[in-house]
Amino acid sequence: MTNPKHKAIISRRHLALTLMAFLLMALPAAAQDTLPELHINKDYLLSYATDAANIAIAPIGWGSREWLGFAAFTGVTLVLFTQDEAIRDFYLRNHTATQDNISKYVLDPMGKWYLAGLLGGMYLYGVAANDGHTETAALLTGKAVLLTGGYTLLLKGVFQRERPDATDPADPFNWYGPLGDWRNNSFPSGHSSAAFAAATVLSAYYHEQCWVGITAFSLATLVALSRTYDDRHWASDIFAGAALGYAVGRLVYNNYEKQKVTVTPYSSSGFTGLTLSYTLK
Repeated sequence: MTNPKHKAIISRRHLALTLMAFLLMALPAAAQDTLPELHINKDYLLSYATDAANIAIAPIGWGSREWLGFAAFTGVTLVLFTQDEAIRDFYLRNHTATQDNISKYVLDPMGKWYLAGLLGGMYLYGVAANDGHTETAALLTGKAVLLTGGYTLLLKGVFQRERPDATDPADPFNWYGPLGDWRNNSFPSGHSSAAFAAATVLSAYYHEQCWVGITAFSLATLVALSRTYDDRHWASDIFAGAALGYAVGRLVYNNYEKQKVTVTPYSSSGFTGLTLSYTLK
């Protein structure tokens, strides 16, 4: 006669194996990486300090590829610096009423108020709809924008470059250094850095929907160009801002991506199941 206790053990084991088999069928044959969802909590807030520190010390760990990229950035910035006056004159000669309105009412606020509204709306929707994917996108992008803004302000204070509309005639060679007047805050462009930080994170996070990246970077480029069109920045300012936003956005996303949960099918004699591993940055 079968022992009831032994029978119960067999039933539980059968149930466990059935559930494991169902999970394995639902997974691809290879390991599956799952990115964690973000919420406003202690870990998320502490990540601001971690990412900010990583940005500051990033050059220490650069290899030849990163230094080559920095050299290319420096070279392009210097070339644009030599052409700042010519580019400004081109924009000033080609103003139209329609372009003025688009720049004033669409592109300028898109680099600050519209962007803040978009991310705030995404976050509220994510919380209200219990959509962790959208909530995570909003929080991750918001962090990149805020950290970029902090480093942009720091660089503005270090360089103290005069804006093109500050004096007549405008002079792109007016750099007053860290002891200058805080009104001279042209380099780098804050609108450009914020727009490109947001575009970089959104493009990476929604990489499976290529239209997100195309749209985000197109809008970021228009926002950046509008700053020269409005005579608020030199061309070299907006390029430096765009590069800064991209670099910070990429670092923030890369740090987030390192926090993967890896789910791997596992099988050995007498047991079938799943292996979970969590990678911290």
